[in-house]
Parts: sequence; C-alpha cells; structure tokens
Amino acid sequence: MSAPTDLADIRDQIDGLDGELRDLLLARAKLVDQVGKAKAASGDTVTLRPQREAAQIAKLAEWQKTNAPDMSLAGLVAIWREIIGMALYQQGGLEVLCTAEGEASARAHFGASLGYRVVADAAQALAGVSENSVAVVALSQAAPAQDAVQVVARLPATGPAQALCYGLGVDEGADDQVTLVLSGQPVGIGREIYQANDMVLSEIDTALSAVQIADQFATKAIWLGTYRRPISDQGEQ
Repeated sequence: MSAPTDLADIRDQIDGLDGELRDLLLARAKLVDQVGKAKAASGDTVTLRPQREAAQIAKLAEWQKTNAPDMSLAGLVAIWREIIGMALYQQGGLEVLCTAEGEASARAHFGASLGYRVVADAAQALAGVSENSVAVVALSQAAPAQDAVQVVARLPATGPAQALCYGLGVDEGADDQVTLVLSGQPVGIGREIYQANDMVLSEIDTALSAVQIADQFATKAIWLGTYRRPISDQGEQ
C-alpha cells in the first residue's frame, strides 16, 4: 500500500516544482519588460538579437552536457526557444516571413508566440525584412545579402542545417562566429553545409566581412553573412 502514497508524494513534489517554474517565468517576464523599456529609452529599435540568443542556447547545451546528459538537448532547446519567443512577443513581437520550404524550420525555431507569413519566394521574404521582421528560407533558396539584410542564423540551433534566417545585420560584439558564403563550386576552405547542382554553401571558421570575402575570392564566392557557430559544430550533440 506504500507505493501509491510514495507516488503521490513524488507527484506533489513535481507539482511544487512546476509552481516554482511558473514563478520564475513570471520573474523573467518582468525583467524582459525592463529590457523593453530600456531599449525604447535608448532608441534601440531592432527586436531580434540572434547572437545573444545563440549564446543563450550554447550555455544551455554546455549545461546539459555537464549536468544533465540524460536530458534531451533537442527538448531543452525547444523549451528555451519558446521562452525566447515569448520574450520577443512581449517586446512587441516579430513577424517571420518564410517560404513554404522554410516554414517548418521557422516555426520550430521561433515558437508559437510569434506571427508567421508564408510568401511566394525567397526574394519576397528578404524584401520584407525590417527592424521587426525576419525571413526564413530553405538552404536551396539562399540568396545574396541585400543592403543591411544578411544571414544572421543557420537553423535549427542543433543538428544538420536546414534553413537560413535573414535579418538586419547588427554588430553584437559576439565571439566564435562563422562566415557563410555562396559559390558555384567548393571554395576549398571551411565546411560545406549544402551542395546541389551549381550551388554550394560553405561556413568559414572566422568572422569575415563582405569586402574581405571579395578580396579573397573575387567573384568565386558571395558573402551571405556571419553568425555564431552552431551548437552542432561545437561538439554538442
């Protein structure tokens, strides 16, 4: 007769922890509100900070590896991505424009709190990028950066590359970055994350500007953007 009682006690403890988690989420939301007010006061109008988000996920992955290896990293990342998405919503929201081919990756990355709009092609998606919107396209739909619009993240945060997120390029002073280039043939350095027909996407293991890529490769490679090194490349599985 003791087993059901023990099980009930365990469930009561779980319920207590669930309550603490809710309280922590509320406390976090109050801090997010302060961030929004501080950004408004400083004139900071760019909603998305992809490199800060990537750093948060990298810390989570390191914690999982060291402290909770039996917990699913993919599951933890999904939870954190939802928390980040709620914070973006709380600060005014973010519209995610995506192609049909990139929609699943977009929704998995940005979560249930944000608004999505599926557009006809990558050109239309990139044309809609602003301070409050991003574009997500499949790897096969990669396109050159336009003005201030560049690739700011490779999706998903863990596992093989599936899609690219375009946004406004903002210098966040982040470390451990890679540069993504588009070429017709392998460029001979870095790591190829996609190759089909006459299209190759390669990540170069450092942060390089569009000018530096042009100086190094002339017309053989086109700079698409820089972003924090994906978790899967840091040995986190």
